[in-house]
Amino acid sequence: MPYANGPSPPERHLDLHRFWSDVTISILEDLEKVRERNVPQLPAISNLWDTAGRRGFDYLSSYRKYVSYGAEEFYPANPLDVSLGALLVKGDLATPTWFNEFVTGGGGNYGGPKGIIRMWAYLGLIDYGQTFLAWTFNTHRGGEEQALFGLLDHDGTPSWKYAEFKQIASEFSKLQHFGLPRYHKPDVAIIDPRPAAVPDGERITRLDQVAAHRPAHDAEADESDSGSIHSCSPPDAPG
Repeated sequence: MPYANGPSPPERHLDLHRFWSDVTISILEDLEKVRERNVPQLPAISNLWDTAGRRGFDYLSSYRKYVSYGAEEFYPANPLDVSLGALLVKGDLATPTWFNEFVTGGGGNYGGPKGIIRMWAYLGLIDYGQTFLAWTFNTHRGGEEQALFGLLDHDGTPSWKYAEFKQIASEFSKLQHFGLPRYHKPDVAIIDPRPAAVPDGERITRLDQVAAHRPAHDAEADESDSGSIHSCSPPDAPG
């Protein structure tokens, strides 16, 4: 069975993506039962990558069943998209977000200019971030991700990015006494019309592509086959 698009009617691709989504969610629910049975005191946190385009994964209608903390990779392209992505992975959870991959460099790009990691970290903090795990810490000497450029260079020498992460950690340690990470009841609900969007397997990630927004009330009660309501709180939600 193919993962991606090909020469076929869109209905069949939609059914295929729904199939992969159902299988994925079923497995995650089984794993959650194992966690609850054996280590109920420990949270379930994973970079589930629901925006990967080759398979369908309707995370936003099912995450409450198997997620303790919303978690994702934080590789920003622009502030709007990365903020909305962070808010959608958090959804209506009362817990803050974990960035279990936080950009240090990548794709042959060493990183920079200096200060940009700290800038993105503060944006992540505004977007309910609690944990920021550098990806990567040490730069890999081989394999797929050897050009991602971590906090330590290939020879193990700490780079300026290492010092910047130390600065971020020091500043965040002080800010935790001032109501951070943020805990806030969502003020806005965004409808994500997934059944209309999944033929290419991708989640809507731009505010100007979202079908509707309105004051949040009972998000659970509004879920339907035409789309799922997911609460979030953008710093500057559109009126």
